[in-house]
Formats: sequence, C-alpha cells, structure tokens
Amino acid sequence: MGLGHFSRSSRLAAVLSARGHTVRVAVRGVPSPKPVAGARVEGFPGDLTDAELAEALGRDAVWDWAIVDGYGLAKEGWPARKVLAIDDLGDAVFHADAILNQNTNRNLYTGQEWRKPAVLNGPAFALLDPSYTAIAASNPLSAGTRNLLVTLGASDPQNWTRRVLEDCEGLPQDWTVTVVIGPFFKHEATLPASLPAARLDYVHAPDGLQTLLEWATLVVTSASVTAFEACAAGRPVIAVQTNAAQHFLMETVVSSGAGRAFEPGCLPGTIQTIMNADVAAAMRDRAMNLVDGLGLVRVAEWLENQLDAQPAPNGAGIG
Repeated sequence: MGLGHFSRSSRLAAVLSARGHTVRVAVRGVPSPKPVAGARVEGFPGDLTDAELAEALGRDAVWDWAIVDGYGLAKEGWPARKVLAIDDLGDAVFHADAILNQNTNRNLYTGQEWRKPAVLNGPAFALLDPSYTAIAASNPLSAGTRNLLVTLGASDPQNWTRRVLEDCEGLPQDWTVTVVIGPFFKHEATLPASLPAARLDYVHAPDGLQTLLEWATLVVTSASVTAFEACAAGRPVIAVQTNAAQHFLMETVVSSGAGRAFEPGCLPGTIQTIMNADVAAAMRDRAMNLVDGLGLVRVAEWLENQLDAQPAPNGAGIG
C-alpha cells in the first residue's frame, strides 16, 4: 500500500470508528504503520500472500465490511460479509460487492454486470480530510498575492519537480514559489537554489498541506488526491500527470474547468491566463463545486446503509 492509499484508508477508518464501529486496519509491508484514531492498526510482512493475510485477519471475527485499497491486492477471499474495493485504474475485474473510484464520474465497471457491484464514482466520494474545505473561506486571489505552491508527490521518481521549476524561471519577481519536497524524493540535488526573479523556498515533508494551501494563490500538483485537496480549498490547479494511474483524475480536474494541464514550457503563460480575475473566479467556483469535502461522510453512510439487520458473527465491525 502506497502512502496515498494508507492516508485515505486511514481517514475512512477514523471516521468509521468515530461513528461507533469496530475498525481494524491491516497494512502489508509496513512493520510499524502510523496509528489511526479509534482503530486497531497492525503491520504485516510484505511477503505475506493475500490468502495468508486473509487468514490472519479472520482469526478474530468475520467482519461486516472488508475495505481493500492497494494495487495488486485480491478483491475476494477476505473474511467479511461484503467487500468494498477502492480502485484508481478501472482496468481490473473485481469480485467485490462495491467499487469506489473517486477519480472519475465515468462508470468504468459496466463489463462486470454479472456480479452487479455497486459503484461509487467520482470526487463526491473522495476520501479527503474535510478541513481543506475550511480553507476556501480565504481567497488570496482577491488579495492580489502571487504565491505558487508546487507539490508533486511523496517520491516524484521522474523528477517532474525540476521540470516545473525550469518553467518557473520565467516568473516575475512579485511571485513566491514554495516547493514541497516529499519524504521519498531522491533528486533534491538537481533542484536550483534560487530563481532568476521570483523568490524560491523549499518545505520538507510537511505534515499535511492545509497551511500551505491556505497560503497559496495557485497550485501546481500531480494529478493525485492533492489536486482534489486543492480544489476543496478553492485553489485553481495546474495538474501534472506524473504516471499512468493519474489519467482519470487528470481528466476529471481539467474537464470540469477546475484546473489546467501542465505543459512544459508553457507554465508562465498558463499562470498569466489564470490570474485574470474572471478566469480565476470561475476556476475557484468550479473547483469547490467539483470537490465539496463530504466524501468521507458519504462513504461511511453508504457502508452503514448496506448492512442488513442481521449482525455479523462475533459482533464484528469494519476491517
């Protein structure tokens, strides 16, 4: 499970726990995962097979729901009455009762009608920290600030950060560029210490982006959940597709009008276009309409509504 998978699953686990459910979080390949409020969190060896993990999780109870999030994880065989598969790619067959794909409003799973899984589609179900929506109350655009936040993921293995900063060389001196360096980024030595005109700052592995998004006028980000966080905060987005898995989220953000696609060599011009007051206001409104920050509650309520009156054996909860 990648960092993004763990983060969104942890948020859902915390919400379910706060709503009175018994929640167990199992993480494979991470010996000591971060704690989750109200949930039992366990790390399992990375070489454990799906069947072995399912057996270990089923020793205590049969759960109401198994929520499975991670590339390559089997979507069947888990010790639960129902299975929710969280997916980003739309290219696999899921033996699941429900599929959640927060990246697109398109139903990519129509070929699986034999199982008739319920499909929770789109950013209405995005598993975001709701605190990002509170940031939307502030609007640096109206204050005339020129703050550009650049955040391209925990690792950015292809070093898109450097490509974005090369384009930032064309920004004037009234801009401040703050770059987030992820905890697994290995190319920091290739990044410039300064820009020709704009001010340049680096922030290393912050614990959340709320403060930085509140500061930002515009956001250059990978087409990942961070783009949705920026939308919830009412910040216009310039999205960078850093890998194939981000295709659908990229499509959603750009087609909605909440963001523009990053094109190497064009960043200063794109920023100038967005800084037009009417364009910026329209993008801000579309961003907040696209992502309202209520996805966690919607998913939790949906999971609860699917449970029938017969409790699971041993009074189990959600795993």
